[in-house]
Amino acid sequence: MIIQYIIVGTIVLTATAISFVRIIGFFRTPASKCNGCSGCGLKELKRV
Repeated sequence: MIIQYIIVGTIVLTATAISFVRIIGFFRTPASKCNGCSGCGLKELKRV
């Protein structure tokens, strides 16, 4: 029973840490998420 709590706690803690890192990374990146990539049609959508 204790092992189940440890496993669930580890999974929840890992998911929380990954989410926190990704949220911090999202706010620290520049406004352009493409970083100069011209591979998608996003630029054409912005022109309209």
